[in-house]
Amino acid sequence: MDVLNKRLVGLAALAFLGGCVGELAEPVDVHGGDMSSADETGISSEGLSLSRLRNGCSTAGTEGLSRQLVAEMQCLSGGAMVEVSHPNIQPTHSRVHLLLSPQGRDMLLRVARNGNVIRVNSGLRTIAEQYVLQRGCRVAATPGRSPHETGQAIDVQNYGTVGRALRNAGFSWPLPSSDPVHYVAPGEDLRHLSVLAFQRLWNANNPGDTIDDDGSAGAAR
Repeated sequence: MDVLNKRLVGLAALAFLGGCVGELAEPVDVHGGDMSSADETGISSEGLSLSRLRNGCSTAGTEGLSRQLVAEMQCLSGGAMVEVSHPNIQPTHSRVHLLLSPQGRDMLLRVARNGNVIRVNSGLRTIAEQYVLQRGCRVAATPGRSPHETGQAIDVQNYGTVGRALRNAGFSWPLPSSDPVHYVAPGEDLRHLSVLAFQRLWNANNPGDTIDDDGSAGAAR
């Protein structure tokens, strides 16, 4: 297991500070997020670490850490990762990060503005979310290697009704049999920023236990 995965395995309720803009954020409990969505497990977050979260295909328990990682990734991306907002683009739970490449945003907005309701199960994911999913969800990629970590991919709950419109707008549908909810937009591959965001925030808060901030996820497990 590489150095990065060792930090993820042992990660508990750290209060990360700082970001690429050089300002200190308020400490946030890693497990302080909303646990009320219908698809969440309802598990108690007290005393949990990422290594103990086995929620199936759910990222419940990563909310506080992921908020800070998303902010760091946005800052590092320099505009290559942008928010998407439209009444017809509806996240299915509170943990969905509606961020895409500029091309993906424009394509998704085109579909939404044509009157299509798009129910999004997953958009941008942090490396913490990907780590938890990979432990409990059969189709999830290894942390640091998912297109969801790069601002290109979305998982669409109602793909049966809007899938054709998404494909016509330019989204690819790479896994129609094994992962039919998964759609991918063009854009810059920013998966290294998912890793780099974690590395930088870890080092800012652990000066005595630093890791290389090179954006590399290391060898796959």
